[in-house]
Parts: sequence; C-alpha cells; structure tokens
Amino acid sequence: MNRPHSFLAFVIVIGFGSVSAQESVFSGPQPGEKTPAFKVLGFTGPNAGKEFELGAGSKSGPTLLVFVHELTRPASQLMRPLDLYGSKLAGDGFATHFVWLTADRSATEDRLRAVQGAIQFKSPISISLDGIEGPGSYGLNRKVALTVLVGKEDKVVANFAIAQPNETDAPKILEAMAKLAGKTPPTLAELGADRANMRRETARPAAEPQRPAANAAEAIKRLEDEVVRLKSLDQEHHARALARVAELEKLVADLTDALNDTRAKIAKLEGKPAPEPLKKPTPRSDPATAAPKDAPRRVEATKDEPPKKPGADLPGRTPMDPEIIGLMRRMIQPTNDEATVKEITEAMLKWAGDNAQRKDDLKQFAVRIAHLGYGNDAAKAMIKKLAEK
Repeated sequence: MNRPHSFLAFVIVIGFGSVSAQESVFSGPQPGEKTPAFKVLGFTGPNAGKEFELGAGSKSGPTLLVFVHELTRPASQLMRPLDLYGSKLAGDGFATHFVWLTADRSATEDRLRAVQGAIQFKSPISISLDGIEGPGSYGLNRKVALTVLVGKEDKVVANFAIAQPNETDAPKILEAMAKLAGKTPPTLAELGADRANMRRETARPAAEPQRPAANAAEAIKRLEDEVVRLKSLDQEHHARALARVAELEKLVADLTDALNDTRAKIAKLEGKPAPEPLKKPTPRSDPATAAPKDAPRRVEATKDEPPKKPGADLPGRTPMDPEIIGLMRRMIQPTNDEATVKEITEAMLKWAGDNAQRKDDLKQFAVRIAHLGYGNDAAKAMIKKLAEK
C-alpha cells in the first residue's frame, strides 16, 4: 500500500437506490474538486480489524475505492471487472478497496462473511465509519445507484453518476483508469478471459510436481491460516453474544421495573394494596460460560447442594454496558497490533474514568476475558494488566 508513485489516482464507486435514467443527477465531488480523507474499518486484507484512512491525505497510493450500499447482482457485474483490472494495475500504483456503507456494522460483517466466497474479490474489503450516508464531505446522492469518481493528485478528473449499474458501464470507467496509468484500456472480453484462466489455474493441479517438503510446508501454512480465521470468527461471535445478552438483560430489568410501577399505580387508583413486585427473571444462559475446551469440567451439584448459577465457574463477570463490551470485542481481534491495543486500552480507561463501579466492572471483565484466553499476545498482556489493576 505505502509505495511511492509518480501519480495519484483513485476511483470511488458507491451503491445506492435507483433513479430514472431520464433525470440529470449529480453525486460526489465534480471534476476539479478535491477528495477529502475518510476513515474505514478493514474487513479483509492487510488492515483487517483495523481503522485506517482512505482518500486524499491518507498514506495509501493511487486507489480504486468501491463503496457499496447494497450488493446486487447488476452491481457485482460492474464491480468484478473493476476489481480484476484494479488488481492488474497494482504494480502501477493502484490499490483497490471495496467499502460498504451501512447503518448496522455488525449485520454487515455477518453479511460479508456469508457472501465472501461468492464474490471472491481480490481487493481488500472495508466498512465505512460514516454510516449509511458515507463521508459527509463527499456530498453523495443516495438516489443514484453508483457514483464513480476518477481522480488524480487529490482532484476529480471524471465523474460518472450511474442509475442502473451493470457490466456494460465498465468500459468507460476502465478507460479512465487506463488513461491515468498510461495504458490501453482492456476490453471486457479480455478481462473475462483473464478471469477464466485464473479459475482454471486454481482448479487444476500444478503442471510440475512440487517436492514433498514444499507441499507439506504449504499445507501446514494453509492449516495455520485456517486456524487463525476460525479463531477470529469464534471470538467475534462470542463477544457479540456477550453484548447482545447484556442488552437483553438490561431491557428485561427495565421492563420489569416499569411493569411493577404500573401495577402499583393501578392498585392505588383502585384503593387496593400494592401487589408484590414481580421478580426480575434470571437469565437461563450466559454466553460467557462457553469456556475453552481445555477448561476444567464442572462438578455436578449433589442432591444436597443447590445447582450452580450459569457462569459461576468462571472468574470475573461480564458488565452490562454495551460500550465497554464493544471495546473488549475490538481488543480481542487477532489482527490488532500493539498501537491498536494501546489505543483501545486508553478508550477503556477513559470509559471507566474516576467511577468506582466502572473501574470494578472493567477489572472483573478483564479477569474473565483473561481466563478465557482471547486475543493475540499483545492483547492478552494488556488484558492481564487491566485485570490486576
């Protein structure tokens, strides 16, 4: 990504609803206008799990940015040749990104995991941190299906507002990209042939047999990568379950309090004694009880002993505030580096502040997550320090 280049070029594609083809529409910066920087959260690629900047002012070089509001079949037909050509231009300074616009980041992450195998984009995928409207400084028009900006040196040189995107819109965008790269634009047939060749090469075995040692090393590397991927999914789903349980427990408690208050008021109006307050129901399960497989097995209660409360065999506790749960979910991402871990830790300490209850919540939460062994080495070390505070 961070490579010096002789020119700066970028293409921004954003998916929205459709408008009539007869209307004259505008969307995004027009030719001659600048393209401000904006923040995204990496989903795949080298910055997966990290927040970073794209656009002018970021450290990235010439970039093809594809912002997607909703992945439709016609939109994907346009994005595929852009993705393929962008990957072919990578050596000439283009770094391609697909950026999803969404109002629900968690739901979008789940959706991307579901379609990742189908779309098979070579380029990194990110999620906009500016919500479903996208970067406010861009003035994007949600009534169009796609807004395509081609620029150089932080300025737009061509703007395409596309109402109903499909593969036939690709040539004019490919031509603009090729012109900035000083190349002859490819045809869709050429890109299609390249894609078919790559699929055949992937599907068939290598023409020359490799040495057993090389095959074993590659197999081990693939298995290690798969373990990291599955561990990341497990930790992400576990943390999201913790947050959801906390939200539901708080909702049940609030509704119970409101119901008790209403019942007391009704009894007072009827001249009757207040009824006995309803007890707040105890959750029947706690996602935090999903301890690692190598954790000590529970000792079943005897007939003379009361059954243990779910999660009682785990140290610490899970707080109810979604904010600190969200921060911990970010902390245990396996792709975090030391700088990211430090940034998240500072946010956690800021959340706790001088509030004694929040400080204790943070400590007990760290005790539990440390016991479960989540996060990479840098995160584990920091979580351990938080648990000892």
